[in-house]
Amino acid sequence: MVCHASRNTVTGPAVHERGYAMLAALVVVALAFLVVGTCLALVSSATRVRAADETSATTLALAERGLADARERIRWGWAGRQAAGVAEMSPHVAADGGTYTITLERLAELPAPVPSSSPTAAGVAVPPGTRSYRVEVGAAVGKARRDLRALVVVSPVALPRGLAVERDLETGDLVEVSGCGVYVGGDVRGREHIVVGSPSGRDEALPETYATPGVHAAGGIFAAGVEEHEGGAAPAVDSDPHVGGAPPTSSWRSPPPSVLGDLAGHAASPAAALVGDTLSLDALPAAPDVSGAAGSADGVIVVIRAPAAGGGLRIEGVRPAPPAACALTLVVEGDATVTAPAALGGELVITGTLRVEAPLAVSGSLAAGALAVASPLRVDLASGWAEQPPPGSLATAVTWWSDAPRP
Repeated sequence: MVCHASRNTVTGPAVHERGYAMLAALVVVALAFLVVGTCLALVSSATRVRAADETSATTLALAERGLADARERIRWGWAGRQAAGVAEMSPHVAADGGTYTITLERLAELPAPVPSSSPTAAGVAVPPGTRSYRVEVGAAVGKARRDLRALVVVSPVALPRGLAVERDLETGDLVEVSGCGVYVGGDVRGREHIVVGSPSGRDEALPETYATPGVHAAGGIFAAGVEEHEGGAAPAVDSDPHVGGAPPTSSWRSPPPSVLGDLAGHAASPAAALVGDTLSLDALPAAPDVSGAAGSADGVIVVIRAPAAGGGLRIEGVRPAPPAACALTLVVEGDATVTAPAALGGELVITGTLRVEAPLAVSGSLAAGALAVASPLRVDLASGWAEQPPPGSLATAVTWWSDAPRP
């Protein structure tokens, strides 16, 4: 009995200590599992959040791509032809792992006032032909949805209007201009040969700047070798720095490289119309290629790089004016010479010097880096030109837009 009692007294505390140690170990293990589980949950949550953010960013980028697509469709005439108040919706467009749709609605009138981010400058009247569209883009990537809503303002201001010369204009033969003025970034020499008029009495090219057509130069305007404003008998509508009336830079400046690049990207091949250094206008395509959206639905665009020598590109031939043929925008990068009677309807842009050595008639607008006239030149700008502007002349601007996730 004594022996048993002694054994119980000696071993009891050791058993309790081992029990406490085991309990502590279990608590530590449980805490470890809790910490690991919490970390895994946090990592999983962070991964889900990151994936959701990436999907949301991808969906927003896709919606922005859809908005850019909408602007291009309007700019090149592939959409936006419906009457005001009528919505036009595209099919689903697949891109970047998702799809988007575009809905366009032409507004009956411009919002007032026109925001300063539009193609017009703040405080300047809206150019003719300016219109606006309500654009909605719905994008989807997986289950993620994103809507963009924008107001897009469109104006035919990407190309010069009327008769525009970036540097000097010199003429020794008749220059007749109807419906628009003459806008020159340098000097005008031979003012006595220039006749300016308009059936409506308005300057149809720049009515927001000039009430009636005239000759406007950033340099001087010379008639028979005399600066007309110094001679005291200048036409009242002509303006240059002598009377504080230099034309705005935008009226005579050549299209920038970005616009020329866009035109080249939507241009048709001159094909058989170009033989060596001679372009025959009558052999150019009579209608745009409507099999795809690579060109312009508003007419034919042709861009030609002129030879560096020999006076550049030689232009000849008569292209029927609309509606016999669609409008033409012809861009020559470099110099050009009219070597035989020529005529076209639309817009002629020469980035270098244009020499008129045979009669030339343009039903629309003519722009040149410099202009030398030795044979009759006529430029007629119709009063309704802005409603059907030459192909490639539209510019778009987003005046407001909103980014709203769908519920």
